[in-house]
Formats: sequence, structure tokens, C-alpha cells
Amino acid sequence: MKTLMLAFSLFFLSACSTTSPNQSEITENQTLYSYWPSQGQAQITYEVVEESTPAYSVSYPKINNLPTSHPLRSAINNNYVNAIETFKSDARTFYSDTEEALAASASIPWDYTVEWLGGRYSPRLWSLAFLVYSYQGGAHGNAYTETYNYDASSNRLVRFSDFFSDDAYLESLNERIMSELVAEKTERWVTYEQAAPYDIEQDSFLKDITFDEQNLGAWVVSERNGELGILFFFSPYEIGAYVEGYYEAFVPASVFEGYLKEEYKAVFTN
Repeated sequence: MKTLMLAFSLFFLSACSTTSPNQSEITENQTLYSYWPSQGQAQITYEVVEESTPAYSVSYPKINNLPTSHPLRSAINNNYVNAIETFKSDARTFYSDTEEALAASASIPWDYTVEWLGGRYSPRLWSLAFLVYSYQGGAHGNAYTETYNYDASSNRLVRFSDFFSDDAYLESLNERIMSELVAEKTERWVTYEQAAPYDIEQDSFLKDITFDEQNLGAWVVSERNGELGILFFFSPYEIGAYVEGYYEAFVPASVFEGYLKEEYKAVFTN
């Protein structure tokens, strides 16, 4: 993800223009991509819609081969519509024809980019992940990971909590996620050559947090070392300062399999 963020930075830093942002020219480009191309039974094709003006640029994927009523297609294709229209309106308002605004626009226009990161397919569950990046002036943009998990058997999108009958799984889940994050923070602390060792009691973001459905919204089914489980995504500011960047925590199914509903156990079986 750091690579993606760097690519975004290079993109909008190189997108300088001396054209007035009030000009009406819009450049659009649509490219067809394949997702899961080697698995015909679940192949998804999509196009990347790109729109560029001197004041802003937007780029986002649109699924085009699933039925119009398919929950996954509806959710993804419709999710960014309102946000992007609001973003474009705000950009046009911000970049007036004043001398100051023209200078700012020529330097770094606003940017809204949705990048398809990939996912995992199984006959029962499809997991997809996206990186959403938005820059609206200031020192830096903001980004977060957004995920969609589609239950093919019930033809609906599911939440992580849907796998369980109650919240008894949360204690074990919290212990494992906290262990993963502390290990990662400790490793980064050494990399940053901090004088004192990492101390969770001094970490205002992490020391008192409890993970539940409210702050575990971004996840996909994934695999590590031959074991299936859940990969959770944490964006900047969620569990650390912006400069810390993204965090991920993988929880193998062995941690929570005893709490799974019977119908979902197959999701975590190779």
C-alpha cells in the first residue's frame, strides 16, 4: 500500500497545469480490466473511469459484467457516486478564478482515486479490497481501505459478525489482533531508530482500544502460511499517527473457528 501511496503522490505532483480550472474541458479515459481472469466461474470485468480537469482528477472502477441487480455490482458501482460528485463540486468551488486559486491549481489539483487492490475468491465467499485516496489541499491527502465480502450462497454482502451467533469470539479476536499490532509497532519503532523501546502504555492510539464490529469494518478472507483467516486493515489515524501509515493484522481461522456458525465453516477450509 505504501507503493500505491507513493504512486499517487508522484501522479498529482506531476499533474501541474497553468490552465484555468474554470475551463470546461474534461478528459475521460475508460480501460477494460479483468479480475480473477483464470477463474471463469467468478470472473469479474470492470472499467476504470478517469476524469481530469485543471482543478481535479478522479479515477474509480466500475464492474460491468455482473447483472445490474447483483449486490456486489450495485454496492461498488454506486458507492462512490455521491462522494465523487460532492468532491468535484467542492473542487470547482474552491478553485475560483482568483490569482491565488490559479496558482494553487497549477501546483497540485485535487485528487480522488479508488484503486482495486485485489481479493480472494471461493465458491462461497468473494472478498474484494480497494484503496480510496483523496487529496483536497493541505499538507497531505487521506486514504483508507474499503472492503466488500459477498456471500454467493445467500446472494448478499456480509459483515464479519455475520459469521457468528454472538460476540463470544471477540475476546480471542482482540488478543490476537493486539498481539499482531504490537509486534508490528515494535518492529517499526526499531526501524525508526527511536531511543526508547516501544511501550504500548505510551501509545494513546492503541493502549485502551477494544476491537469490535465498529472498528473492524475493513477485512477480507486471506491466507498466510497455508492457513486461511481474516486480514484486517487499519488506515492512518485509526490506531496510529498519520506518519505511521497503514497497519494490517492477520487472524488465522484457528483463533475463531470454534465460534463460527456451521454454515460458514467451509469458508475457512482449503
